[in-house]
Amino acid sequence: MTSLLEQLRAATAALHSHLDRHTMMSELMSADLTEARYRQILQHMYPAHQQLEAAVQQGVQALRLGYPLQARLAWLDDDLIKLQCDIPTMAVVKNMTNQAELAHSETMAPVAIGSLPALVGWLYVLEESRLGAAVIAKRLQRQLPNSPCSFFSRSIAPQAWSQFLLFAQQVAAADSNDVIDAAQQAFTSYIEHLKAPLGAPLRPPKSADYAN
Repeated sequence: MTSLLEQLRAATAALHSHLDRHTMMSELMSADLTEARYRQILQHMYPAHQQLEAAVQQGVQALRLGYPLQARLAWLDDDLIKLQCDIPTMAVVKNMTNQAELAHSETMAPVAIGSLPALVGWLYVLEESRLGAAVIAKRLQRQLPNSPCSFFSRSIAPQAWSQFLLFAQQVAAADSNDVIDAAQQAFTSYIEHLKAPLGAPLRPPKSADYAN
């Protein structure tokens, strides 16, 4: 029988590949990366990671689960401050008539997780990002040795992935599709945040409960 992890990897492979090939992600591994561009990339990553981490934190609290989540947004804050960058803020849209903008903002709206399968799906994307952080950290330390990279270097925590795999075992086999749907949404949301200009308007908070 195919494991949940194997199903997740197969179902999100295209999205994962798309994210890895995104210009900003590719530039982090480039020998041409400058500190100025590094600043811009971190600023664009901030809203993406902020939503991902906030959704998982809210889900853990709402479901009253004891998952040992290690928040990482503060490390990104610290890197941006040391680089003398403004920390991006999310503006709320008041009047949006353009349907393309409206559809885009739906993807970027805050998420409220209301079920264990949804939480595991979003958590999969969050914890898997640690695995890529190790590779990026090594590259940054060679390319920009004097630039802060706590967000990547401190994200390296081998036990975190083991904890996730153990936690994911609580999901019943019948709920695997709900986990996959949530993981796909998390990947899509992250990609959309990277595509958006800094300060792009978002819709007011809206629940996206995957319990059904």
